[in-house]
Amino acid sequence: MKRFRTNPWVCLLLGLFALFSFGSASRESLTYDEAIHITSGFIFWKTGSYLDPLHPPLLRLWAAIPLLFCRLGWPDLKNYHARDIWIYCFMFLNHNRLPVDTLVLLSRSMMILLGIGLGYLVWRWSKEVFGEVGAAASLTAYCFLPPILAFSHYVTTDFGPPVFSTLALYMAWRWRDQSKYIQSWILGVCSGLALSAKFTEVLLLPMLAFSRIRHWVAHQEWRKGMTWTSEHVLLFSFGLASVFLLCYRFFERNCRSTHSRRKKSHGRDTESPGTGLCSK
Repeated sequence: MKRFRTNPWVCLLLGLFALFSFGSASRESLTYDEAIHITSGFIFWKTGSYLDPLHPPLLRLWAAIPLLFCRLGWPDLKNYHARDIWIYCFMFLNHNRLPVDTLVLLSRSMMILLGIGLGYLVWRWSKEVFGEVGAAASLTAYCFLPPILAFSHYVTTDFGPPVFSTLALYMAWRWRDQSKYIQSWILGVCSGLALSAKFTEVLLLPMLAFSRIRHWVAHQEWRKGMTWTSEHVLLFSFGLASVFLLCYRFFERNCRSTHSRRKKSHGRDTESPGTGLCSK
């Protein structure tokens, strides 16, 4: 009965959050940096060429997933230089087969899904700590918090990193009294997701280490035989590195193969008439 009373409240709040977010996403125009994030993610998927290396690619790839099913074209990269990156993004978004508002809304919908996931995580964590009443209060505050509603639907690197860092901290807190190898690897994967969302999330690593050492000292875990060995650290590092390198190495190989195909084709790329977009 407790689960039946709680779940409808959670669904209602998250539904309202999604409704508010989609309403804002559909009415607001494209922000300054969303153009490069959306375009970089799509071009990375398609060609392996990363337009703007100032940020990790995870959130850009995530936001561009719906665009992969839209049969879009893209400008030929060899016609643009680094200083023309904003012109390239403008050409991709404004001279394509779908209106720019549709492309932006599709990409923003993926960020809204992250916001819904973070809301559920807030409710889940609060329920384990404070009970059902505290969880309902935490989720209500989250769903109606102005900064969350203002930024959760933008395709930027501002909202995504807290989602993955909160997930990593939750996993570390939940497994604070356990020392299984698989848990160390999963915690490393969650940390890798956070680091692949924004470089500044490297600060998460000392936070996790400090929380683990503090719990280890406060509860005298060495007397219980519960401690992290070198195997746990290696599995954590492997999980982190596997996610972080997957976002780069896979596409780096794709990028090399793409450049080799272009070199063999000797510039035979075709363009859609009147748009300047590659059709292959």
